[in-house]
Amino acid sequence: MSRKSSQELVAEQLEAMRALQKKIEEVQHCEFLFDGHVFQSNSHLLSPLNCVGDSWSIFASSLPIPEGPNVSVLEVGCGSGCVLISSYLRHPDNISRLVGLDINPQAVEYTRTNMESHSVHIGESYLSDLFRVLNPKHDRFDVIFFNIPFSNADVEPTKMLDLAFIDPNFETFKRFGKEVDEFLVEGGKVYIGFSRTIGNVGNLERAAAECRKKLSIVASTTVSEATVDYIDFTIYELVPLTSHQMEFTNSNN
Repeated sequence: MSRKSSQELVAEQLEAMRALQKKIEEVQHCEFLFDGHVFQSNSHLLSPLNCVGDSWSIFASSLPIPEGPNVSVLEVGCGSGCVLISSYLRHPDNISRLVGLDINPQAVEYTRTNMESHSVHIGESYLSDLFRVLNPKHDRFDVIFFNIPFSNADVEPTKMLDLAFIDPNFETFKRFGKEVDEFLVEGGKVYIGFSRTIGNVGNLERAAAECRKKLSIVASTTVSEATVDYIDFTIYELVPLTSHQMEFTNSNN
């Protein structure tokens, strides 16, 4: 079997991404079940039930939350807030601060609505391009999670929903990787959500290396879809490279 060219792989990734996006856009205001809880959303936000069912709940069920009290959790690109809120509902005695950030104003509003409906009184949701509204002197977290856009295809996003799917050349991810450390407490952890079937993990690994980071798999699951054989969802920890690993990476570039 001949190997597919990078152009063919990108075309396949875009086709799968667009198929998911089309299914979402067919739905206006909706309610969906996620990790055993009902959430509200609309066609301008990425809604798990509309595109991939409840398998996306791995991002909540397998996101590592430290034991003990006073854990602070930040989600960048929170969308409807389903991952962030479900993580809290799984660990209400551990988490004392819960913050969601998103560049989409409707995401911020739906996250607040869903926090209210689930009585998450410690929850906060803000409009922000990555960490822009935060102050690293006061806003530091034990856990930071970013369900990143899966496709790094060099296609210019034309509408807000595109930003949930496409990050040309992983430029937003690279900004995230370079800025995230100053918003961590000592010993804090950074995790990202990704799909290795929709996205290109090799390109993601190279983007992580540019930020002096590497990817370490925490959990993974797959779900069958009508448009493709299966879709993978994976949580990675974003781990700083050691000086030796940096030297090895540089020598291979």
